[in-house]
Amino acid sequence: MDKDDFDQLHSFRICETSLDDVEETRKYAPGGYHPVDIGDVISSGKREYRVIHIFGHGGFATVWLVRSGAQKASYHALKILCAERAGYIAPELSMLEHLQKFASAGHPNVVKLQDSFQISGPNGQHQCLVFPVLGPRLARIWGHTKISFAVRRDMCRQVASAMAFLHHYGVCHGDLSPYNVVFELPDIQSITCDNDILQLLGPIKSESLLWLPAVYQKRHLAARFGILRYSERIFVFAVAFGTFDEMVRKVVDCLGPLPQGWRGRFDFNKYGDYIKGELAYTTDDDYWYEDKPCDMPLDYILSENARHISPHLLKEFVPLLRDMLVYEPEKRLSAVDVIRRLDEGRQAEVADQLADSSALPSAQPVNP
Repeated sequence: MDKDDFDQLHSFRICETSLDDVEETRKYAPGGYHPVDIGDVISSGKREYRVIHIFGHGGFATVWLVRSGAQKASYHALKILCAERAGYIAPELSMLEHLQKFASAGHPNVVKLQDSFQISGPNGQHQCLVFPVLGPRLARIWGHTKISFAVRRDMCRQVASAMAFLHHYGVCHGDLSPYNVVFELPDIQSITCDNDILQLLGPIKSESLLWLPAVYQKRHLAARFGILRYSERIFVFAVAFGTFDEMVRKVVDCLGPLPQGWRGRFDFNKYGDYIKGELAYTTDDDYWYEDKPCDMPLDYILSENARHISPHLLKEFVPLLRDMLVYEPEKRLSAVDVIRRLDEGRQAEVADQLADSSALPSAQPVNP
């Protein structure tokens, strides 16, 4: 999109798209998304990135597949934050730079920042972050029953190892979920042709958008792609989020009452719900401390939402999760402890398999 298009943008409104799973067009407005077309070149001042496809989008950013370099192509994921979020990127950027400074070698399962810069557009100033190209989120494939338990256990171990690394360098992950764990793409940097990239990632789905009121200017909005092939190596994006008092009840339903010593320590002024400028609650809910059975205990949640896990394995994982989610930090398992427990479970499983195989009757020769 050239400068003349930028100058005209604010006098137009974008029509809604018929495509599924695309960014909200209404966010292409002042303070919102930066307009990007397939084929655009975005410059950091030192390096140019050509847009190949869109990876995805969220409430505060769009993420694009880009290529840098003319002779030897290198592929990256370019995250462009909304203009209104440009001033709030400091914690994320400072954390990534902290890891670069004190852990330059990195960790095989923690995403490294490759570049950062700012760009100006019709909607404001946008912070850009460049990361390696990675595959689908764990959330997209976790429910597939064809994934063996051995692979699932290894995925869990990789996540725990990444957490241990972050904790060692003073970083606390604020939103560890299947949406922030992604897979590695196999040998993507060895691909030299954009068409080959599309064969790996899937075709581009797009449609022309109309800019109203009268002058029609075509822009393409690309649906995020589905990864066709990926490896079993995973990466963790380190991000930061807070929690609010409406979540406490859900936690209590799952893990049981809060420790009595925590009563009166919740900071409602900082984390409470405000309705028309006033706090909805100013004192702890007695429900948080009631000594009663959980409404949604962990074993029930797992048995309902992970039915592919056998009862035998549930006996291993429910206690592990409970120990990981103990309220008091000093009693909670560390990431290193989780790695040890996973390894112990794997060793016990192998021992059981060997015992079962040795218990089978041996074949007897047949008399002629």
